[in-house]
Amino acid sequence: MPTTIILKDSEEIAHDRNSKTISVPDGRNNGAKEIISRMVGVLSILPPWIDKRVFATSLVVAANELKESKANECSNASFVIAAFNAARIGLPPGSLMGLTYFIPRKRRINLEIGYKGYLELGYRAKFLKSCYADVVLRDEVEMDLFRFEVKDNRAQIYHRPLLDRDTVDNASLRTKVIGAYACWETTAGGSSCRWITRHQLDSVDTQSNVWASNYYEMCRKSPLRLGAKDWRMTCDLSEALNLDYLSESGQEQHRYDQILLKQFLRSEIESDHLY
Repeated sequence: MPTTIILKDSEEIAHDRNSKTISVPDGRNNGAKEIISRMVGVLSILPPWIDKRVFATSLVVAANELKESKANECSNASFVIAAFNAARIGLPPGSLMGLTYFIPRKRRINLEIGYKGYLELGYRAKFLKSCYADVVLRDEVEMDLFRFEVKDNRAQIYHRPLLDRDTVDNASLRTKVIGAYACWETTAGGSSCRWITRHQLDSVDTQSNVWASNYYEMCRKSPLRLGAKDWRMTCDLSEALNLDYLSESGQEQHRYDQILLKQFLRSEIESDHLY
């Protein structure tokens, strides 16, 4: 049975033209149930162009997708913090859209940005005109199907991917990838690219969570994330880069936002022993 959430009459949601109730799936673990109980506060900081119903559902589904054993190891407060961070940058979590993900790390849930999430932020800022990222296989280099060079102070990539390559078999792909790249054009008429080596990929490859289930997409994300540091910097992009850095370095993502978190969620979550 779905759970009905009643949106309180407040300044934060007064602009909502739709019904003051939202139906979401039932929570299958304690973290998902905690998100549901704090949903009004989370939705109050959501950018106005994001559909509240879609976003609320994505939060619960993303939490429900986690393995029960992993979810139960993580504090309830960390689920709420991840939901808060997703709302703040306006990127719903979950494997369906691939924008952001709830990732268990060190007994807490972190929000990590997906390949499509960085693209969304680039297009949202009207900075990107087009963008493409891919991996390079050893066979492609040996067959002279890939070249990377810098000419006239501009990086250039030539790549003709093998049409019969398998990007679904993670185990096989790991043995063949020698690097990855991202190329983009901007709305201002510029263009650039970023190349990273297999060694750089291995330095961030955890071989677990999303890296284990979708190695190809994580390889594509890595050069894109590095390249995003050279894009037009917005508050959302800056925060997305920071969230990824905090998660991968093992730090707590709420560290710089303790006061804001309490203000928006109107709760004292120290009781969850997270601070």
